[in-house]
Amino acid sequence: MNSVLGLTSKNPSWDLNKSKFEEIDDLPFMASLGPVLTILAVYLVFVMKIGPVFMRKRQGYKLTYTLLIYNAVQVAISVYLVYRFFMDLLMMGLVPRHCYMDEGPSRSRILFSTYLYWTAKLTELLDTVFFVLRKKDKQITFLHLYHHTVMVIGTWALLKYWPSHTLVFIGFLNSLVHVFMYTYYGLAALGPNVAKYLTWKKHMTKFQLVSYNIK
Repeated sequence: MNSVLGLTSKNPSWDLNKSKFEEIDDLPFMASLGPVLTILAVYLVFVMKIGPVFMRKRQGYKLTYTLLIYNAVQVAISVYLVYRFFMDLLMMGLVPRHCYMDEGPSRSRILFSTYLYWTAKLTELLDTVFFVLRKKDKQITFLHLYHHTVMVIGTWALLKYWPSHTLVFIGFLNSLVHVFMYTYYGLAALGPNVAKYLTWKKHMTKFQLVSYNIK
């Protein structure tokens, strides 16, 4: 196992700040883990402590228009990621001959697609922030916080240290699921008069389970 991770006695000075490919280090937030951990720390402190205290004596905000815009943006991001990953899959094949990445423009494109996917995971932290502001406390479960936190750190680590073609297929499927999820959430934000017509609500749990398993 240690040899797989590159932590052998032959390589005792493994640099955690150095990416598998140098071009990754030039991308925002990819040079070191510090800024990412800071963002997650602020996120967890707010949703677990500061936010609930702030909302304790206040009524939950409706945030109708904010949620409409937010979910529309998430749908647009997911659609774009589906397109990019689909083009990547066409370029390299659904089942690539090997997991490692060769030199060349295709590698740079795939790495950037994965980076955009990771930045999308950062924006999805706002899901929890909106739950806090709307006083939807039952939605903020351990699984919810674990999922969002691990997705940010896990995707960052895979992109930085162990990027592979496998991430393309995972990103494609996950982004496709998110197109439907955020479309539903955006329509549901319009209120009960619209939500009652969303008869596919029962399928959302299945979509979410698929999303969790893909990730």
